[in-house]
Amino acid sequence: VILQAFIMFLPFLIAGTLLAMSYKIFVRSSSMLHFADLVGAALGSLAVVFLLNWAGAVVAVLLVSLVTLISAMLFSLASKKKLTIAVTLLAIIGMALFAQFSSSWNPWNIQPASDQGKELSSFLTPSIDGKIVDSRWSSFGQVDLVTTPVLPHEKVIFVDGGAGTSLYHFDGNFRSNDSIVPELRNSTQFLPYLFADKSSSLVIGPGGGLDVLTALMGGVNHIYAVEVNPSIVGIVRDYSSYDGGIYSNYS
Repeated sequence: VILQAFIMFLPFLIAGTLLAMSYKIFVRSSSMLHFADLVGAALGSLAVVFLLNWAGAVVAVLLVSLVTLISAMLFSLASKKKLTIAVTLLAIIGMALFAQFSSSWNPWNIQPASDQGKELSSFLTPSIDGKIVDSRWSSFGQVDLVTTPVLPHEKVIFVDGGAGTSLYHFDGNFRSNDSIVPELRNSTQFLPYLFADKSSSLVIGPGGGLDVLTALMGGVNHIYAVEVNPSIVGIVRDYSSYDGGIYSNYS
């Protein structure tokens, strides 16, 4: 914990030192420096959402680090100190080599820790033998799709190692023996569809589509499903051959 705290402390120390030196040297422009600092922080807080959705966490960190290194290069060139310029160039070359050869040891997927008390870690134990078959990032976190021989008719979607939601195997036949979907008729969540108006249904947070399947089985004509995590929607759609296209074939 001490080592992790120290590593996280370093960027704040260096950035704070840089700002303090800048205010000291450019006293007359301190108001403009403060304005630029606030604008940069505001833009950064918005940019991180875009970067996480577009590139994922690891690549986003690399891109931010690249921008920081470019800034460091400009400072080093302005200082005209050969040692400073050399150190900055070595840092840029090191990051370029890391990005070039990282595919051989696959650092892009962050593996879950086993001591976090998360649901996902219990699925990755030898007794359950779960395997992560897909992993995606968004500003909502890391989404992992897990398959296990213990659950032959479903896969499980986890967000940051928790909030598990099932992706059921479904071939479009609600009475198929090669699925556990028919068992939904015996669930409590199917009960309202025996009495409710079947013209439309609103599902908040459908996840892997369990509530959508239940509504379809209940004979609902129009289903409005609202899922805020784009990675979950992407996985359900990309695995349409497995889940029966519940997010694409019934629109």
